[in-house]
Amino acid sequence: CLTVSELPHSCDGRIALLDPVCRRLIVSPDIATVNKYLPCLCHGSEDTLPSVVVRDGKRLTLSVISDGRKPDCGINILLPTLPDESEEETYLRISEIAEQNAGRGVTVCISGGNFRPCTIRAILRAAVWGEVSLLICDSLTEGELTELMREYCRIYCELEGERREFNGYIRRGLCIASPHLLTVSEGLHGVDFFIYDIEKLSRLTCGDREDIPEEVIDALLMRIANISDTRKDLSHGVVLGEKTLSSHICRRLRDKGVSYFAAPRSHIRKLYRALNE
Repeated sequence: CLTVSELPHSCDGRIALLDPVCRRLIVSPDIATVNKYLPCLCHGSEDTLPSVVVRDGKRLTLSVISDGRKPDCGINILLPTLPDESEEETYLRISEIAEQNAGRGVTVCISGGNFRPCTIRAILRAAVWGEVSLLICDSLTEGELTELMREYCRIYCELEGERREFNGYIRRGLCIASPHLLTVSEGLHGVDFFIYDIEKLSRLTCGDREDIPEEVIDALLMRIANISDTRKDLSHGVVLGEKTLSSHICRRLRDKGVSYFAAPRSHIRKLYRALNE
């Protein structure tokens, strides 16, 4: 945040915001623009980006895929659970990150195929410290997802019986990262949101090709649009990466109702620029 006094046609006391990623200088911003950049101003770190991008009246959530240890303050994060952590270790790590990232979302990824009740206990306990949600990864059948949700309810009752402090009403999502899951997703219930890993889906479809054929991207985006239209009871998000991150793809996803965009740390600034174009 800069006080501008030497720019042409300006006077002392006018405020400007300098966005180094989009190479933009905004003089005398309105309140909506100030709110957009508020997380960066509050944390005061050159590494932070706004957690929300507003385009054509739509609020788009920006999220970084974390390594699980660095808090990534100032932006929403996708946070993996770490192997061999005890319940208490997971609780302390997630609660610290959630508290430091106050006002922004922390989505904790768990493996549906390697489900650990102690991890769910830790996540529910840590959720009292911030805006924590749960993302189930790995390919699951409808029956497996139903069984996992039953186990979630059992853990909820267990914590309630122990009179532990916890938040049992966190949002639960499913990561769609396999062609099979993409095919049957309309019939999957028990979650609040879907996140489509477009980078992984395209790799599974095309292998290690340097480029992804346009027709493959078109087919994936069309399928996601159909699911979004069918499952209006859910919110929808995507994970993009090196081969699938472009302003063209972001624009098409935005037009189809996708409101959550995530990318690895190495590509988060490119994602931010793409959402602003």
